[in-house]
Amino acid sequence: MNKRSEKLKRHLLEANLLDPEGQHHVFASGRHGRKLDFDIIPDGSELFEELVDVVSERMRDLYWNKNYGKVALLGVANGANRFVDPVYYNLGRAVTGLKTQKDESDPRRVVLTDEAEQAYAEQDFDWTVVLEDVGTEGTVASTAVEAVRSVSTGKMEVLNIWQRSPSLLKLTAVGVPYRHVIYSPVPSFEPDECQRIGHCAEGWELIGRQ
Repeated sequence: MNKRSEKLKRHLLEANLLDPEGQHHVFASGRHGRKLDFDIIPDGSELFEELVDVVSERMRDLYWNKNYGKVALLGVANGANRFVDPVYYNLGRAVTGLKTQKDESDPRRVVLTDEAEQAYAEQDFDWTVVLEDVGTEGTVASTAVEAVRSVSTGKMEVLNIWQRSPSLLKLTAVGVPYRHVIYSPVPSFEPDECQRIGHCAEGWELIGRQ
């Protein structure tokens, strides 16, 4: 990570983004771990603007200097959607900002919004950057990848604002590369593993599903 990413990480932790010791959550994947809650960042706050600036800088470094062509920035609902428009404006509208929404039949999946489907129908995107707030296994982000592949033949990558696991197995399984703004592992456990050696075994309160 560069210095700005390190500074952002520090500010996020100071804002109590991470569950306190003694508490943990069940993630969409079913794993247990301390939740990183980006929803605590108020829109328009100094921390919100810092995050948008650092994500925008990372996107410039990764994509702008490599002639990646026409790029779509697709937010993963619900956490990353709120950062799409500010990043889009921050980049001088050099990308097309699009969003997903939760699948009503399965909260572990996202689908393209009507506006996103229309954009893919009307424009030939060379790249889609799927923006996710937290990468644990890539469970939900992988469904965004599948949704894009159903309407586009362009290349894809996933950009995680905070990658909390050394490898994101669900993204590897669907064959999509992934990158990060912040890389800082935070342990998570399968339910039985948590009961044996994880937070449950330590008596930490289980708050509920993320």
